[in-house]
Amino acid sequence: MHRAIVRFGPLYGIASILIGGLGWVILIGADLPGAQEAGVDEIVAFWIESGGKAKTAAWFSVISAVLMVAFGAWVSMTVRERGATLVSITAGMGAVVFAAGLTIDGSVNALLGLAAGDLPAESVVTLSALTEFMYLPYLAGLVLITVSLSAAAGMTGIIPSWLAMVGFVTAAIAIIPHYEVMQFGMLLSVLWMLATGIFMYRDAVRIRRAAATV
Repeated sequence: MHRAIVRFGPLYGIASILIGGLGWVILIGADLPGAQEAGVDEIVAFWIESGGKAKTAAWFSVISAVLMVAFGAWVSMTVRERGATLVSITAGMGAVVFAAGLTIDGSVNALLGLAAGDLPAESVVTLSALTEFMYLPYLAGLVLITVSLSAAAGMTGIIPSWLAMVGFVTAAIAIIPHYEVMQFGMLLSVLWMLATGIFMYRDAVRIRRAAATV
């Protein structure tokens, strides 16, 4: 397991984002009714009819959470080995916070998928609103990871300096207290994470090859 994390760590972050996003698309693609606009009967009917999709999305969340923790372990280890001890802690904690959001979100989706027809209608609406607006753990996790990796760039060389600057900008946009702007910032942060994973994997491969030739 340790060898797999060392070898493929950056790719786990990419896989986590893509798999978690796929689970989200499964529900959104099924026309998830908004808790602020839809009626109680409409929301309850959606979860009863979409039980299979909700359970599938929940399992995608579990897989995504495991991969994100593995990514966080790799980031924390790599950054610490290159001398940025404090930043290694915050980067790892960011991955844990993001994974916690995934597991909570997945648990709510699983509950609604399994028992929406047996729960009181008011409970279904409350849980539906919770999963619809479950963005703060993702926001906090993304900002922690983005800022930590960007701050570590100069000392560790884990990502290019220009990408670190982009990371600071995306994190700043994501924490602006305006819902639409925050959503845009989170989207930019997700794209930044995907690009960063590619750069970090290439850097890890380069280091392994250099070590093998010594």
